[in-house]
Amino acid sequence: MRTTMSEQSLSVVTILERAERHHGHKVVTTAVGQARERISYSDWAGRVRRLVSVLDGLGVSAGGRVATFGSNSARHLEVYYAAPCSGRVIHALNPRLEADELSYLLNHSSDEVVFADRALLPRLVPALATASSVKHLVLFDGAEPRPGDPGIGDLGWIDVHGYDSLVDTASASELSVVDERNAAAVCYTSGTTGNPKAVVYSHRSIFLQQMSLMARDSIGIGEDDVVLAVVPMFHANTWGLVHASLATGAALVLPGADLSGPALADLIVQERVSVTAGVPTIWTAVLPNLSGRDASSLRVVMTGGAPVPTALSEGYRRATGIPLTNAWGMTETSASGPVSTLRREERTRSEEEQARLRTSAGRTMFGIDARIADDAGTVLPWDGESTGELQCRGPWVTAGYYNDPRGRDGFTADGWLRTGDVATIDPDGRIWLVDRAKDMIKSGGEWIGSAEIENALLTHPHISEAAVIGVASAKWSERPLACVVLKRRASADADELRSFLGALLPKWKIPDRIVFVGEIPRTNVGKYSKRELREMFAGVVLP
Repeated sequence: MRTTMSEQSLSVVTILERAERHHGHKVVTTAVGQARERISYSDWAGRVRRLVSVLDGLGVSAGGRVATFGSNSARHLEVYYAAPCSGRVIHALNPRLEADELSYLLNHSSDEVVFADRALLPRLVPALATASSVKHLVLFDGAEPRPGDPGIGDLGWIDVHGYDSLVDTASASELSVVDERNAAAVCYTSGTTGNPKAVVYSHRSIFLQQMSLMARDSIGIGEDDVVLAVVPMFHANTWGLVHASLATGAALVLPGADLSGPALADLIVQERVSVTAGVPTIWTAVLPNLSGRDASSLRVVMTGGAPVPTALSEGYRRATGIPLTNAWGMTETSASGPVSTLRREERTRSEEEQARLRTSAGRTMFGIDARIADDAGTVLPWDGESTGELQCRGPWVTAGYYNDPRGRDGFTADGWLRTGDVATIDPDGRIWLVDRAKDMIKSGGEWIGSAEIENALLTHPHISEAAVIGVASAKWSERPLACVVLKRRASADADELRSFLGALLPKWKIPDRIVFVGEIPRTNVGKYSKRELREMFAGVVLP
């Protein structure tokens, strides 16, 4: 027997059309310094339709890649939708990358046009010099030359345009309802070794992933929410926030270029934000700026990308009434995997136990499967004790990488994504991350998880940041070394911190050396760069 159900395509077009028809009065707000630019979903969707005509006029091919290089804004969001809604592919570039990295991405993706913020031209122009596929550069704030513009005129094969002048004079175009399996977006991993790998999201995968964000057991985005998308558009497809917001009719707030703690705190308070998401370093900077202010509108502050210190999560609970909601994901999983919401019975437990549970990665969203396996590939039990590599599969989890044979080792023979994270899963299905496999420290034949030490250090009242790496040891092969950033006007010494850790960790896990630093180097998505730390301390040999 065959189904009688219709085969309507699951498409990004459907998301835009629903926002336009059902929620046209809702508003996209963009922060521009202290000012706010506001546009209704209806007017915004009209500009998307005109931008589709612009892409046709520029000669961007069917299935062609459309790159962006800018902060989160309504104009950027227009491109974000116009590309997939016209049968093309959006490719949001990371503005923090260096020219050689950008050049690799532009060429690997074969981008045909780049939409960019003028302020970012010093990073972009050197990369465009080696990007032969790019024929057009569109500046969000106008095409007219300005003093200090770096070498645009030297790119003779690239035509430069002003964004508004193109869109304002274009006629509206019909949107393309494509096969749901076609590419809609491409994002690149932020790997610390070798060139990044390309993950290609389909219309279907985006549609299903954003629906998972509407579920009550995840973060439950709905029509009455105001969503602040702090997550950059280049970072794993904005974690699905800009799709779920439009699909449900939630008001959307985009922070622009200023992601400082004071600026984001102002947006939360002034725009009455209810849902927001970003990496932990963002929320560390925001928290002090919420002190004494009315942030009662918040109901979800989601964070991921790095372990969340209990002290930070509980700091939000004291300041705003809600703790941080921890989540785990990768570019390969469209950012969505487990989320650490509490079950009904768990919410009756002590505050200390609830705080502990929230430090886990949580349980997988409906639609995602997870398991752990040992080095031999044996699937391990969910007993809360067995430790192995976390592996995932699901309709918004990639099954490979675009044009990259290196990616074959990232998947098991039976099709599960090998995440590279070491974890345990308890009998309730709650995932507890131990560490990244490459960050585990092998000391005297025993494995030490750097994240466990980092979380213990971050419970000290004088520490704001901590990162732990393994360094050479004459006796033990490897031993932990901790890099610590103290809070402003705070003081502590290494012996004091080791004594503090003695009450929390076994003696053999306590770092042999603790180094006080002004800042910890970060990757281009805001995570601690353990690679740079290992390079800094490569010559250290502990007893």
